[in-house]
Amino acid sequence: VSDLTPVTGATVGANFDGFSPVAFLDNGVGPDATANDGTYSASLTIPTGLASVNLNVQASAPGKNPASGVFPFSVITRPQNDDFANRIVLADGTTQTTGTSTYASSESGEPINPSVAGGSTVWWSWTAPSSASVTISTSGSNFDTTLAIYQGATLGTLSLAGSNDDSSGMQSAVTFSAIAGGTYQIQVDGYSGAQGQIQLNYPAPGSPDLADQIGT
Repeated sequence: VSDLTPVTGATVGANFDGFSPVAFLDNGVGPDATANDGTYSASLTIPTGLASVNLNVQASAPGKNPASGVFPFSVITRPQNDDFANRIVLADGTTQTTGTSTYASSESGEPINPSVAGGSTVWWSWTAPSSASVTISTSGSNFDTTLAIYQGATLGTLSLAGSNDDSSGMQSAVTFSAIAGGTYQIQVDGYSGAQGQIQLNYPAPGSPDLADQIGT
């Protein structure tokens, strides 16, 4: 809030359309960075299921004319399986799925493999019905993907089974030795942060013969 110079001691509130107002404070307590500098801060919960929202702001201060404004924002929705904990379990009887890495992020402590991956990761989980050498690939995706396969149930316990960039053109494939009943975590990323639409190919979970189900 300013009137040529920062205005302290103001009352500032804002709300998204249809939601209750939230006070913005200038007290130096997070999320506000510095007290009494004329910058007022608050944490807001973004409404879900919307492509855009309006933020309605009102400000007043002693000896000043009140001010208000409406500021439109686009709502960015991250992929469902952006976080490792929300990884998608690949269904029995399937050999292919699709997804997106648009607006995907990476988590604190998340491994990034191979080294050229950019940190826009999404996750799936696949369980081997029998022991065999298998291949999982991103053939059919529309951007320069990277691919990594891990074992482990948490980010802190993941061990790398294999990773790849550009096995075929800009698409990736990892071949590894699967153990019957073993659950493998699939991490799709993009070269140097590339994002786009993903096609993931894999042997069918629950298939009696992995050798005949290798994804290409």
